[in-house]
Amino acid sequence: MSVSSKKPQDQDLHVEAVLSFDRFLQVSSEWEDLYNNAESCVPMLSHGWLAGWWNSFSKGKNPYVILVWNSNKLAGALPLLIEEQGRIFRLRVMKAWVNTWVDRFVFLSREGESRSVEVAVRHLMNDCQVSWDIVNIPRIEKYSFTDRRLSEVLKNSSVKFGTEDELISPYLVLPGSWEEVLLSVSPSFRQSIKRKLRAADKIEALNVKILTDKDCIDPITEISLESWQHKNNTSIASRPEIKRFYETILEESSRRNELICALLEIDGDPAAFELNIICGKTLHNLKLGFKEKYSDLSAGFVLKSNLIKKMVGDEGLLSNLSEYDFMGVAEPYKLNWSKSVREHMNYEIYRSYSKGILIFYLKYKVKPYIKDNVPTVFNFLKKLKSIIFKSK
Repeated sequence: MSVSSKKPQDQDLHVEAVLSFDRFLQVSSEWEDLYNNAESCVPMLSHGWLAGWWNSFSKGKNPYVILVWNSNKLAGALPLLIEEQGRIFRLRVMKAWVNTWVDRFVFLSREGESRSVEVAVRHLMNDCQVSWDIVNIPRIEKYSFTDRRLSEVLKNSSVKFGTEDELISPYLVLPGSWEEVLLSVSPSFRQSIKRKLRAADKIEALNVKILTDKDCIDPITEISLESWQHKNNTSIASRPEIKRFYETILEESSRRNELICALLEIDGDPAAFELNIICGKTLHNLKLGFKEKYSDLSAGFVLKSNLIKKMVGDEGLLSNLSEYDFMGVAEPYKLNWSKSVREHMNYEIYRSYSKGILIFYLKYKVKPYIKDNVPTVFNFLKKLKSIIFKSK
């Protein structure tokens, strides 16, 4: 199902709201053309990734995908979904397609079509086919095209909105050689790298492979089942829908020649993996893991060291890369490799004359005042927030 809205006055762009999976599949080629020619993109906004997400994680939610068309070409796209939140104070929240498995988001806007952001926001405010109280768009890189343009559009409108710092994520700008990588880290970490790699070199049966085929899901699953993540129910093999999601994106990224799975084997036994996808000249690290029985050998560390070593050498698909994105939060093991980080923002848009507007004033007006002047009441409100905003 899809719904088209009339063209905004004096504009050649029009909006289509996609509500059905079948219709979303029908626009795959137009979406991929937009993705390949966007101002900025991340793997999580490819059509294959989103189709996998819709098929795996949309249960109990209602996807609402905004397509901005210029004639027969997509000028912009904003995938959202609708869910109800709160146990006492019920809210209808439209959210970007993010969860534990997705920690990046952008507004897909074709180069030269930055107006598409304004048109999409106008649709949300005036022509949206469903009711909502709050629009939540997290994981937006600070100072990126999406951040700058969305901020500009919202400031020039009458809509109430707020932003807050959310995610800080490390990345490594790839130098010209492995020696330069070693020189860029601290002396103690440099010695740790050398020591662990020397120990690994003594294991004759140790082998590092780079896989680019979707069948890498088999060793990944085997490793995941024996990893610490599996005990915490966060591995790729933890639940059927998670594995189904990764199978979909592995197939899609392999088809696009963007899949890079680094695999470490010991005597033929899969010991550790790093699942990565190329986007532009950046390698995004989506997931990693190792079998607990190989923890004494630092299997995950040895694999990451070898992967970075390959990225700064002449290794086929890896030779044109300029950056390695660790993804996720700024954990110490990532910061050992690089102190460079990107900050990410959370945008919240509040609909006038809705329940959401009360939340806006409480969160962005009352809360800062209480925090600065009445800290005891502020701590009470923090506890109250966990009750109000807890989902079903």
